Amino acid sequence: MSQLRHYIRNICFFRKPSPLRRGFRDLVREMWRIYIVRGAALAGLIVVSGSRHYVWIAIVIMEFWIWAVGYKPRAHDSNIFRLTADERLFEFVPDISYRYYYSGRNAYGEDFVRPARVGPLGHRIPEDGTPGPLADLHLIIFGDSSVFGEGVSYGSAFASEIERRLNEDASLGRAVSVINAGVPGYNTMQSVAWMKRLVPAFSPSVILLCVSLDDTLLWGSIAIGKDGEMVRLDAPLRHKVRERLKEFSYILYHLSQVYRFIRVEDYLKGLFMDRYIGFNLWSGSVSEMASLCHEHDVVPVVVILPGLWKLDGGYPWRGVHSTIRSECEGHGVSVIDPLDALQGFKGRELWVHPADPHPNELAHRIIGQFVAGSLVETLRTSVLSRTQAAT
Repeated sequence: MSQLRHYIRNICFFRKPSPLRRGFRDLVREMWRIYIVRGAALAGLIVVSGSRHYVWIAIVIMEFWIWAVGYKPRAHDSNIFRLTADERLFEFVPDISYRYYYSGRNAYGEDFVRPARVGPLGHRIPEDGTPGPLADLHLIIFGDSSVFGEGVSYGSAFASEIERRLNEDASLGRAVSVINAGVPGYNTMQSVAWMKRLVPAFSPSVILLCVSLDDTLLWGSIAIGKDGEMVRLDAPLRHKVRERLKEFSYILYHLSQVYRFIRVEDYLKGLFMDRYIGFNLWSGSVSEMASLCHEHDVVPVVVILPGLWKLDGGYPWRGVHSTIRSECEGHGVSVIDPLDALQGFKGRELWVHPADPHPNELAHRIIGQFVAGSLVETLRTSVLSRTQAAT
């Protein structure tokens, strides 16, 4: 409940509106029709409500209050995705540079901006566009927006932290490079399909597949909207109604966010039950990963990405972690779980923004250090020893 109170306080009270930067201005330009409909609907309600017009005046005031002081969602200043004809559904536009915009962190905060860059093969590269050469020992890390590092620089994402830590370990005696192949929005099924394309191109020694707690969710079919975000075309009716209603009211938008926070614990637990079709497809994808790695003589490793929620007590998804571990090990894939390394933090201390629970620089550093420490023995026993035996 402390996380929920924090969220409500952040979006509703005592927040000075931060200046709109280009990314938010572009969104306003795209949504001007929605704003007209909002205004017309509220004006019509006031007219037809007769003696109860004060109720609608109060609603108008509340709408304006939340618009003026509430945290605005993150935005990016470019359409960064395009559709694909394969099971991934979408991919990055190659060779694109763009920026993420986040509204002010506190009552006197300013917007902050994080640049990002995607290379010709569609994976993240340093912002200056000059990725380093591949070392003799290189790894590829797959996953979603947490792996990609939304809201943090390339060098702060845990893929880069893993690379730094492994190169500092003199016991390996080999230079190590880590390719960040995370794509925002990808589930495990999409990551494994992406893996099938990149593994032959890079011939890595180790593959790290990062599993988030919503990775069994199915996209179905999608379209890409004017703002560059993905739209589920076959989403459940209740989801479509909620998404449509919240476009026309800031009150409804924030109520929908509160609703998501209230039910998030049971919701994520349900995604890893074997009666859910997405779980069975997820398990099959882990099996595909294991077969792909065996075929290309690559060591497969799964990293469980904890939810940044109630880490200071009462973490609700330990059972989900156990299910992921058991299923992966059943397919012959070793598992790294950095949950204990994150214990003791309040979730919001690790969020990239008070209204966005993606990991911030601190969370990326902790996860990267833990994963690198766990990988050292794997690299010694499963990679270097095999290489030495071959020579």
